[in-house]
Amino acid sequence: MMDRDHASPGIFYGWWVVITCSMIGALSSAGRFSFSIFFPTLLDDLGWTRAMLGFGLTLHMWVYATTVIVIGILVDKYGARLIMVMGGLLILLGLVLTSAMRFLWQFYIYYGIILALGVAATLSVPVQATARKWFIKRAGLATALAASGMNLGFGLVVLVSPTLIGLFGWRRSWLYIGCVAGAAIVLLAGVVVRKDPESMGLYPDGAAAPPAAPENKPGPGSVDHGEPAWTVPEALKTRSYWLLLFGYGLIGVNYIGVSGHVTAWGLEVASAAKIPPHEAMNVIKLSVFLLATLAAVGGLIGGPLSDRIGRKPVFVASNLLLFGTFIYATRVHTLPGLLVVCLASGILLGLCIPLWAVYLGDIFGRASLASLFGLLTFSMGIIGGSGPVIFGWIFDVTGSYDMAWLFAASTTLITCVLVLLTRKETKKG
Repeated sequence: MMDRDHASPGIFYGWWVVITCSMIGALSSAGRFSFSIFFPTLLDDLGWTRAMLGFGLTLHMWVYATTVIVIGILVDKYGARLIMVMGGLLILLGLVLTSAMRFLWQFYIYYGIILALGVAATLSVPVQATARKWFIKRAGLATALAASGMNLGFGLVVLVSPTLIGLFGWRRSWLYIGCVAGAAIVLLAGVVVRKDPESMGLYPDGAAAPPAAPENKPGPGSVDHGEPAWTVPEALKTRSYWLLLFGYGLIGVNYIGVSGHVTAWGLEVASAAKIPPHEAMNVIKLSVFLLATLAAVGGLIGGPLSDRIGRKPVFVASNLLLFGTFIYATRVHTLPGLLVVCLASGILLGLCIPLWAVYLGDIFGRASLASLFGLLTFSMGIIGGSGPVIFGWIFDVTGSYDMAWLFAASTTLITCVLVLLTRKETKKG
């Protein structure tokens, strides 16, 4: 059994957990966001509308959002290892079935429900909450590293999927992605992931002693090292928690809506510029790849930067710049403009999205972090999960994505205000 031996000089075991969580997040994200690249092919092959297909991703997000509430509670109580193993199996099953679908209702069940259950067990909540539980002083960096995998997975599937589809068709491509991602998650989670440092007789950040541990406070085996230790009911009574809950939901409208429609938007831009789809696809693929990978880079900048200057300045600056980017997107009619929007959106979304779990831990502590973050992710799934269907509906009604970009810009400003209104809460009694 692994215990205090891991406290010997060398790499703190928490970093191995963070790296593994990042890899699991990448594989899970690749399964979910493969939809973005498969989207145009599905439109042509199956004859379904953007709104019909967009609802598949929206349903996926709603199921995911509902499930992560339970996932968060289980991660706080038992740790993420077994949960991630089960999630990997569901991702394998969901994508294998999706690859064989013939009817719209099958897409909604296989991708919208089964895959969503697997992603809930292997993506945002278990990945970021587990990483955050291993660190206090370097929480921003650790959580950003873990979260970066989600964006790198999106970028990887953007590079690989068009080639796979060209060689094997979309059905076999989804089959291969599901088998590889699902099996790899099962292996990685089972071998490396552990609940928290206390469960292995260690301390956060690899410290030799508990940080600022008050007299008569428990040592290893408890997450109470003088941190705030809010329960879920206590946190739900604070204004700051509700502000974060709604803010995270609104930022999800942008992240999920843009991710789900960026390839289709690129093809519309190419059509307006009278560029054939097969010629435009290389630039579109590069743009989406940069959107995903720069989101990972943004997280690696924003996480450590927030450790130094605070969470709010990074939140506010990134959201204000994101507002400007979305306004600029309404003026884009060329592929270079598409590239600029993807570059800016990627790095700015990356700057702020990983900070929600970190900031939550700053205010309410690590003890119930996964449960509290699960509720935030529920908000992102329900509110933010409407992004793909809203973007699709706006295009179907107006014939353009311009109003969708304006809608995203408005939600960005509201999110900025909500974060500014949060504060360090004090427990009553």
